[in-house]
Amino acid sequence: MRNATMHNSAIFDANFNHDGIARGLKQFLMLETNIEDITFDKIIDYLILLIFVLKKYGYSKTEIKAYVRQFESAKERLFKSIPRSTYGSLLGMDSNKKIEGIYSFISRT
Repeated sequence: MRNATMHNSAIFDANFNHDGIARGLKQFLMLETNIEDITFDKIIDYLILLIFVLKKYGYSKTEIKAYVRQFESAKERLFKSIPRSTYGSLLGMDSNKKIEGIYSFISRT
């Protein structure tokens, strides 16, 4: 931590994920959503899980898409305000592809 602060690097606390995510859950989500590379190393993978749960609980497509649009808006603001390497650490460089996959998943009946 000392080196990160001395070199003005980002520090992320992910203690909530110290045991990792079960491989079965990752595979299940990838099969159900048709979205590849769900690892829960990036924030967007948690959005995928949230969208999956909302859809299973019967939220309307309109409501779910509103969450995704809010996320996209926040993602764009973040992209403009932090270094590209930090952005990649948080969201991954495949976040746009995953968002497209989320919209496809939402649209399916």
